[in-house]
Parts: sequence; C-alpha cells; structure tokens
Amino acid sequence: MNGVSNVDHGMNDMGLSYLSSVRDPHERSTSVECVVLRIKRFHVDSHFLHLADITYEKTSNVATTVETHDSSNSSSHGTMLGQNSSSHLSFYPKDAFELTVTDSTMALIVILSPTMNPMIVQSQLKEHTRIRITKFKVLIDEKVKGKQKRATLIHSLQIVSQNNLEYSLDDFSEILDEEKGNIRPIMSEREYYMPLLDDDNFEFEMFTGTVPQISLEDPTPDETCQLAEIIASSKRNAFFARIYKKSKIRYYGKTYEEKACPMFYTLLITDKSTPKGVPVTIWNDLALHSYAELNIGDVIIVDEYRVKQFYDSGVFTTKFKHEISINSSKTQQPIQKIDPKQLEAVKEFAPLSFPVTTIHEIVELSLSDAIVHVLGAVVNIGPYLRERLHSQFSRYKYLTLVDPSSDQMMSVKVYTNSRKNLLDSVHVGQVIFISDLCVKQISTSIEDDSKFTYLESTFVTHFFTEE
Repeated sequence: MNGVSNVDHGMNDMGLSYLSSVRDPHERSTSVECVVLRIKRFHVDSHFLHLADITYEKTSNVATTVETHDSSNSSSHGTMLGQNSSSHLSFYPKDAFELTVTDSTMALIVILSPTMNPMIVQSQLKEHTRIRITKFKVLIDEKVKGKQKRATLIHSLQIVSQNNLEYSLDDFSEILDEEKGNIRPIMSEREYYMPLLDDDNFEFEMFTGTVPQISLEDPTPDETCQLAEIIASSKRNAFFARIYKKSKIRYYGKTYEEKACPMFYTLLITDKSTPKGVPVTIWNDLALHSYAELNIGDVIIVDEYRVKQFYDSGVFTTKFKHEISINSSKTQQPIQKIDPKQLEAVKEFAPLSFPVTTIHEIVELSLSDAIVHVLGAVVNIGPYLRERLHSQFSRYKYLTLVDPSSDQMMSVKVYTNSRKNLLDSVHVGQVIFISDLCVKQISTSIEDDSKFTYLESTFVTHFFTEE
C-alpha cells in the first residue's frame, strides 16, 4: 500500500512478554497480558482505512448498504466498497476504538481492530478488563514528516478477567500526555475523539480559546451594519448581535473523507432590526473550538461571513429564507464576544424574551406540537437513556416538574443537546427554566379521547438553573 508499512505478528501460549514488545515491528513475542485503563472511540476516515487496510466481506443477494455490528453503541452502518448480486460485498466500518493499556511497566495506546467492536458493544471488553494480546500488526504512518508515527493494531485478544482495579490511569498521565493520545486519535486525521455513548457531546472544553473576549472600551470596526441590512442588501460590514438560541452540534463526518472537523451548529441571533432573528451556521473546526464559548445571551461581533440561502434541517420551527455562514479564517478571528461581565451595560440591546407557559395551560389547552417554555421545580430525575435516530445516537433523561398552576406533574424528555454538563448539574428540588420544548400527546385509551401529555426537547432546547 502506498505510504504504509505493515508488519504482522503471530503469537502463541509459550509465555508472556512485556507490553513494550508490541511497539517493535521486528519483535516476535508470544503473548502480552495487560489491563485496559481507558477506551476512546474515533470515527474512521480514509486515512485510517489506508493504514489499517480493513474491509469486511459479506455475501448478499441485494445490492444495498450493508449493516455491520453496532460499534460501541454508535451508528452501526458500514460503507459498501463494491456490490454484486449473489457475491461478496466489501465494506468498511464506521467506528474504531483506542485502548489505553498497561502491564505495570508502562502504558501504551493501541487500536482495536474494528472486527472486534462487538466485544465492546457486548461489554466483554471495558475499562479494567485484563486482556491477553495474541495477534497484532504495527502500522507505520509514512505520511508523517520527520520521525514516522507508528501504532499497534490489535487483531486478536483473549479476555482474562474483569474488574482489575490495581492500576490507575493517573499513574501514567505524563506518558500519555507525551503520546498525545488523550487529545486526538493517533492514526486518524480527525481532530477529536467521538463521544463513547452518543454523537454530540464532544469534549469541547479541550478546544476552547477560539473566541476572544473584548471590552466595551476596546476598538471595534469603524463601520458596522444591522442584520436587516445584511439580509436585504449586499452589505457585508461587521455586525453586533445577541445570541437568542443555540442548537446541539451536528456531525456529518464520512468514512471515505479526511476532514478534520466535519461538524456544525446553528445559532439564532437578533438585533434591534430583526426581532425574528437570523440563523447563523458555524462550521468545522470553528464549530468545535467555539461551541463551549458561545452561549445564549452573549453579545457577539462578527467580521467575516457569507450570506446564503437557508437550508432548513429542522432546527427552528420558524421559517427563514437566508442564513449567515461562518467558517474558519486564517487571517482574523471571525467571531468575538463582549466580556460577559459587561453584559449588564448592554442589556437593552436585543433583549431576550421567553414567555412561560404553565403546566395548567399545557394540559387544559391541549397544546399538542406547540413550542413552549416552562418554569418549575424538579421532583424526579430519571437515569440516562439512549436512542438512535437517523444513524446517530443521542442521550436523554426524563425530568418530572411541578409548578403552582396545577396539581399535576409534567414529564419532560430532555436531551443532552451537546451540553451534558448542564443536565448533569440538575438536582431534585431545584427550580429550572427550560426553553423550546415541544408538547407531545399519546392516546392512553381506545375507548375515549384520554391522552397523556409530556414535553420533549427540540434541537435548540436550553435550560437554566437557579444560582
């Protein structure tokens, strides 16, 4: 294969070798026993496929997309390489996993062959599992300039035992920092790891620092314009706006691509000229690096952008004709925000409005499919659950709320919406405000019109807790 050197190693049960032996392409040890300290998932790209040379074979009479095993509770579709009626179909996996392992002498990050992803799905292979590596391949990435990067791809292993707690990841933190394996995948062009249990809660805090904070006293562009002018004309001056709504992050990575950050999210921003607001889509590495820094209520200044026709992907219930698109810039910072400590001084600029609907109104007025904002006290919190929709996984909890308007309690299905840390902070007894919920009704009887009413998150649902 062009640019790649592979060395295969077979092992037997004659004895155990040190973990360091799997790093040497010329070492032919028998077997290596070690404990899994951490599991990280990454989305397969064409670069990794090129290095690992992995495809699956499956016989089928139908020339359609082939479904593989469900890799760590993530999307389980493989991408077909060729198709022929009544023949073998070659296709490649969507996800792969890095394991941080130790034999007590050292820690090493290795890659699990995607053919063994079911071991993770079925919880056979997890953190603190003791394994015995019996077959592996050393991948050498000749694309890396200077010192060639190499990694071990595990082809075969045995489960020895579970719940081995004698080793801690913290004991090897310095070694792992040098490997950079806790920042980005070691054999992929992606700039991030995928969340292990869903497809939207990335480790955003690791990528902050992209959106500078400016003071009201700092110099700003000499000429600015309002949003209404931007949409109605060809003016493209800098503009100020307040963030009114913020969506979850949306991932669009493809296995056959090498895009570093294939993701985006959408804001709804307002100023005095546009009470309805204007959608803003933030793309790629700017999306990953800015997501944790831009919040509802922030006042931002944008200096580099495009205006294009709005593609309605179901984010907003309101229809829009145009959107502002912002991508990374090599020449300047396209987005800046006013120091949050000074927001009080600009509170009259495009003030936010979230009228509250009471539980009594939701139930009595039968507001099915309406979008509402609610304020109530939390009386119950369910566990995290997961669901798969359109080949992606999301996590959610059920909260039960009460308010003074009714004796009835209201169930709320709240998705993490890429802000799991906020949902983690909610506790029983807390007063919470939740925006942009959709009213849902389920028939509970075939004999009458009895219905069960509950609320469900939308893409832009956000929640605020009392201080």
